[in-house]
Amino acid sequence: MTTAALISLRETFEASLIVCVMLAFLERSKRQNFAPALWMGVGTGIVFSILLAWLMQMYATTLGAEVKELYEGIMMLIAAGLLLWMIGWMAMSGRSMKMHIEKNMAAHIAGGSALGIFLLSFTSTAREGTEMVLLINATLFTSTNIHTLAGVGIGVTAALAVAALLFRGSRRIPVRLFFAVTGVVLLVLGVWLTIQGIGELQEAGVFTGYEVTPSVLQVLGGTAYASVAACIWQLTRRPRTSSAA
Repeated sequence: MTTAALISLRETFEASLIVCVMLAFLERSKRQNFAPALWMGVGTGIVFSILLAWLMQMYATTLGAEVKELYEGIMMLIAAGLLLWMIGWMAMSGRSMKMHIEKNMAAHIAGGSALGIFLLSFTSTAREGTEMVLLINATLFTSTNIHTLAGVGIGVTAALAVAALLFRGSRRIPVRLFFAVTGVVLLVLGVWLTIQGIGELQEAGVFTGYEVTPSVLQVLGGTAYASVAACIWQLTRRPRTSSAA
């Protein structure tokens, strides 16, 4: 439940930040007439994410025992890789994300394209929702549905509450600290997913014939993941230098 809550908190907050930026831009531009298209995109993105989660669950229930172990192992490793990409991308692109969103918003508004606003909000929401579904789906294998759903509910509620305070102008929310702390915790989760994923693949017979014990493979995989995560973290922590002379 705790893992599901953390993932939901992080992903929902990221999506909420994007929506807040878009709403604030419409308010400043006095173009609130585009707000319905924006909210339609958000709603459609949420429905898409829920549908994806349902389809993945339905697919998992149709698998046999051996194939299910293979599926679980692959999904865990995909989720671990997604965590690396997600945290690295957010750290590198977070500072310019607002400018990029506002630039696209301005272009769509200038062209009178409500469809463009809809697609922008839909893709942003669906992307974060898809990431959340994949990550939670990977952790669902080791927990019950009730606990996972409870964790998702707690994480989503907390993220929306924090985003609402932020949108109202509160400056007491340390957004950078939030992403830094959750980033470290999620990278630790990535190490765990890597170890668990390798274990599932071993049970599925993927590594049969290798003269290496299962525990050694898991340790090597977890160590390699932690090393890559540490490199990404160091790179994203480096201060950016100005290119101006």
